[in-house]
Amino acid sequence: MAMTRRNFIKAFGAAATVAGLGLAGCSGGDSGSGSASGDSASKLQTIKDRGVLNCGVKADVLGYGYLNTETNEYEGLEIDLCYQIAAAVLETTYEEAKEKGLFVIADIKRGDIGSTAAAYAEGWLSGAPIEGQMFKSFDADCVTLNGYMGSDSIKPFLEAAKGEDKCAFVLVKTSNPGSGELQDMVAGDRLVYQVMGDLNQRIAKGTEGKYGYTMAGAVTGATYPSDIRALRKRLEHTFFLVPGYGAQGGTAEDVQYAFDKYGHGAIVNSSRGIMCAWKKTGGDGHDFQEAARNAAIAMKEDIARFVTIQ
Repeated sequence: MAMTRRNFIKAFGAAATVAGLGLAGCSGGDSGSGSASGDSASKLQTIKDRGVLNCGVKADVLGYGYLNTETNEYEGLEIDLCYQIAAAVLETTYEEAKEKGLFVIADIKRGDIGSTAAAYAEGWLSGAPIEGQMFKSFDADCVTLNGYMGSDSIKPFLEAAKGEDKCAFVLVKTSNPGSGELQDMVAGDRLVYQVMGDLNQRIAKGTEGKYGYTMAGAVTGATYPSDIRALRKRLEHTFFLVPGYGAQGGTAEDVQYAFDKYGHGAIVNSSRGIMCAWKKTGGDGHDFQEAARNAAIAMKEDIARFVTIQ
């Protein structure tokens, strides 16, 4: 089937299709030989047993593979591909997460013109009709968006989410140190991040659910608690996604301001603090599951000291 670039984006979003995982060719020689097949199967099983896939990527090509000096983490297309390959090899999928009753948020931070945004929305949320068939590549429950291109970069995702009982979180006041360089600039009688928050709530008006929150939430960093408090009062119908807790310096006392008086209206994210908790145990990484579990429990108990759900 011939597939246009637009249809490719619809069907696969930012993912790569792992054809044979590329591992079969690592041993060289005839791919059809029993020896090569056996070697590949052995290597694949070794990776599964280890629970970690090591990837070699570029570190100096923006957009493909580069080190973000602010977060000290690698980002780019090649890194995204590695994550997708790892998910396939280690058999960790969105479907598995959903089977366990988990709410899946795809942190894609997409922001593009209307037609491309619509294609991404179909790829990540609603599925895409292509030549008579419906393709769902990710089927996430929610995505993160960069709405600083305006309403036409957000609306397609809300349209895609409506019929699927899904949602989106739009970057408003982010947790990174450099966020204020743009987001704290004065724009008329408001700051830029306040303009973004107001725009987001206005775009989503009419999509309120059972508890009064719209389908378009806001990303509000735990590293700026005074701004979170002001936004909570300003955006009464906006659900907050709060990154920055833990490794970035945000505390339970800081994140409490994201919640409403009933203890609702926010979800707090911790990535490195949980995924990398094993680094603090003094072990060799084989205890990563137990370490992650303990870190998640500790986080829950920490936040519960300041937030009571009614």
